[in-house]
Amino acid sequence: MPSPLPLRVNRAPALALWATVVAERLGYAPETALSLAGLLAGIAPPFAGRPPGPVALGAGAVLVPQAEGPPLADRGDGVGVPAAPLQAYLQRAFGHRIDEARAAMAELAARQDPALLESLTLPLFAAFAPTPGEGTVRGRLDLARIAAADCRA
Repeated sequence: MPSPLPLRVNRAPALALWATVVAERLGYAPETALSLAGLLAGIAPPFAGRPPGPVALGAGAVLVPQAEGPPLADRGDGVGVPAAPLQAYLQRAFGHRIDEARAAMAELAARQDPALLESLTLPLFAAFAPTPGEGTVRGRLDLARIAAADCRA
């Protein structure tokens, strides 16, 4: 049973976990989803020559085939963004409550029309994003706000 207490986590890892969940809902393998999420959340640094702009999670995503495993997000120079560092980052950020947060986000993603989900990624995140902490204090991510988030018409 999820804890009613909010999680202490900042916006970047919360966005990265949400983008991972969205990409998986759109049909990407977990490693590919993590790779895409790292670029979207600005955690995985893009290649210096990559033009600025949004990172697509859906059909417009630029992926690099790998010798082994699923394709990874292109950082802008034909090299894939590795998934393992982002997974470790998320685990550190969420700690023992990562599964709880992921489950709440997955329920939200499952309620959305997959055809519209990519365009709703950031508006939905804005509806439940962690409230900022003060100074060096992490933000507060309320699982009830995730459950209540909705952008459907």
